[in-house]
Amino acid sequence: MRPVVRRRRGGETLILAAFGLLCALAGALILLLLRPGDARQAPAASASALPEATEAPSTLADLAAKWSGSVAEVEIEYPVGRRFNTTEMGNGSGVYIDPRGFFLTNYHVIEDALSVLVRLPDGRELSVIDSAYDRTYDLAVLYTGPVEALAAVEAGSGALRVGDPVFAVGYPRVGDDVLPGTLTLGVVSGLNRMDVTAGNISPDVGLIQLDAAINAGNSGGALFDMTGMLVGIPTMKIASGYGEESFEGLAFAIPVDVAWPVSAHLMDEILAKETDGQ
Repeated sequence: MRPVVRRRRGGETLILAAFGLLCALAGALILLLLRPGDARQAPAASASALPEATEAPSTLADLAAKWSGSVAEVEIEYPVGRRFNTTEMGNGSGVYIDPRGFFLTNYHVIEDALSVLVRLPDGRELSVIDSAYDRTYDLAVLYTGPVEALAAVEAGSGALRVGDPVFAVGYPRVGDDVLPGTLTLGVVSGLNRMDVTAGNISPDVGLIQLDAAINAGNSGGALFDMTGMLVGIPTMKIASGYGEESFEGLAFAIPVDVAWPVSAHLMDEILAKETDGQ
């Protein structure tokens, strides 16, 4: 009788175990690939390498909302009549330039005024405690004392170029009606315009020429660049219908490079008087 030889099954067991392990790994891989969102999570490690989002540049509406409140109406009462025994009301514009309580305007706005009142866009009315002016540059500073919740404008470098966009904010008048906080947009049409004067400013002052609409009541207001910096003080326009000539879009502003040092001197003059009076 031939003896029965029993073969050892260790090799088959090893092969089956290896095959089972491979199947398990394949199944896990398939589940990983099919799980929603997992495949898109792989780049997460590199997310920090993406550039940070930058703040969107200010729009004209943003700049208007920020600075229009710092431009006020300057209401004046002035004498009229042959013997100056009656009075009328007029207006111009002014810019809040210093948190100590100073507004900058044109001298011709307050010239010969019997009384001056500053009216803010929110309706607040401010009495003018003192004022100082410079006829040569057609500039005046009005002192009201510090104004709560009102930001003083920021002065630009004045490094304008022809073609730069600018916007004016002021209080133009139509008859007896004032249009508060009117914004007009234009470009710098010319720089250092000399000998352009209506008798209100020295012909030696080089003015900014612009095509933004400037009307009665805008004088003393603000001219801003597109970064929101004050670059000028609108002071005059050449009106159409002069003789047989017609003019359009000819307005002029005093550059901030001229207005700022003059206003600083006028503020010091007022503060010196206030100190002496204490």
